[in-house]
Amino acid sequence: MITLEDFQAAITSLLQLLPMQRQLTPSALVMAWDTFPQQAIAELDCEMLRFAIAQRLMDPEPPKDQAPHIAMLRYLYPLEHNHATFSRGLRPDLAERMAAPQVFHDPAPVRHEQAPPPERPRLAGGGSNGWHPSQMTADQRRRHLERITADVERIIAAGGDGLARNDEQLAQGVAWFRRALQGFWGMHCDGGGIAAAWIAANPREARAMVRDAIGTGATVAEPAGGIAGEVLAW
Repeated sequence: MITLEDFQAAITSLLQLLPMQRQLTPSALVMAWDTFPQQAIAELDCEMLRFAIAQRLMDPEPPKDQAPHIAMLRYLYPLEHNHATFSRGLRPDLAERMAAPQVFHDPAPVRHEQAPPPERPRLAGGGSNGWHPSQMTADQRRRHLERITADVERIIAAGGDGLARNDEQLAQGVAWFRRALQGFWGMHCDGGGIAAAWIAANPREARAMVRDAIGTGATVAEPAGGIAGEVLAW
């Protein structure tokens, strides 16, 4: 079971880390708590909340029609019509997913809960639901890194105008940039500019990361602690 304090700490941290999000006022936080499903309050714990937030930060295609505190339930409960459903309880594979919190897990229904899904479209740079960089051919990876290189040089040349961010957002920015180099998504997905802000503030390191990615093929293994360990501490 989670408390109001647990919930408020989780939502505050999530909104601080998401680009282009406003912090909720105290009254809005209370309203968010009041609209949070009672079943979720009873079934979830703090570890599950941290997992859901890490998954939301890594999601290349988060829902745009749901409030953040409701949308994060999609990583913990089965989905029906792209919304979390509570009739069957927590996801049957949740423990398996939480055992690898540094990896993004597609929130779509598990195989035994649905008919075979239609093939999902792939987006440029490897940003699609269920996509993994291991599906890239050598030529696709080369072209992806060429686009990243061009984007990095464009950002550095622009000098970071209007891209100032706080330390937490910059930490998320380098994690986002690392995933882009690995092929999970393209720089065009950085709608909030957090990766661009980190690149503008650290041009030498950014260029070195690009060179390393080109030289090694940008492996998809996470550094110790994973993306959640880099940006999530509350």
